[in-house]
Amino acid sequence: MALALPAVLLVGCSAPEAEAPAVPLISHEPGVVVDLSLPFDRYELSPEGSVQVSRALYQLLEKCMAGFGLRLNVPEALPLKYPVHATQLYWQGMYDVREHGYVGPPGFVDEMSAAARRGRRHLLIPAEQTAVYFGEAASHGALPVPTGGCDGAAERELNGSPERPVLAAVDLSVEPHLAIEWFEGQAADRAMGDARYRSVLLAWSRCMARDGHSYRDPDAAASDPLWNVRGEQPSTPPSSEEIAAVVADRACRTETNLTGILRNLIAEFENDILAAHKSDIETVSSLLRTRARNAARMLDTPPIT
Repeated sequence: MALALPAVLLVGCSAPEAEAPAVPLISHEPGVVVDLSLPFDRYELSPEGSVQVSRALYQLLEKCMAGFGLRLNVPEALPLKYPVHATQLYWQGMYDVREHGYVGPPGFVDEMSAAARRGRRHLLIPAEQTAVYFGEAASHGALPVPTGGCDGAAERELNGSPERPVLAAVDLSVEPHLAIEWFEGQAADRAMGDARYRSVLLAWSRCMARDGHSYRDPDAAASDPLWNVRGEQPSTPPSSEEIAAVVADRACRTETNLTGILRNLIAEFENDILAAHKSDIETVSSLLRTRARNAARMLDTPPIT
């Protein structure tokens, strides 16, 4: 099933008499297979490959810190439960919202965060370990701390080189292996600032208002204080008010094809960035595959890319 973009979105087209391109309608029903892929995905590692690299990284970090007599509690590099772009595209098909509301089942927020970060899970560094972890000190006891700390040493080992790749368009504050995600963020920002997406948000807000819910966008609905505090205790059942709002939200996201149109816009801007900075993106893609091979060697498993 496809949904045509509203006629107002045709302003500025070179051929105004032509129909707007069809945008595939993305379902938010749980269990329905949907395509949330974006153009940059083919330059990234697969979710499974990213998790394998994270597993090797955590082992390197743990070993390095232990060499200084410090025990770092690293997370387990588990397979991803949700699609990488689910958060970015406001997709609600991960679970039955009528049962779990906005907050989701226990562990949902952490799992969605891990998916959005391609398998990188939150790592809590105790204050007494930061000097060694980040390289804020030249030494710890009698031992010299590597440049950039254990974090820097682990990343260099995965990269297979101490040299930073030359990336013409990437901010120097961005780690090279995260540069494609940086470009992805630029494309998403452009899409969400685009008049076509703002038009969809307005349609979504009006749809919600018809059911008696006043929100400017899905983020405002999800973060309503009436139920947002439930995130601290996700086992608490959602209220009838939360269920009513989230069910209406899901219906309005479907009616306006919010996810489908946002995906279409992000893809448009990713393709623009790819055309302008393909050399940088290919360099980073090659680095990611090197990291996958090195991670597999460290773990003594076949590489997953």
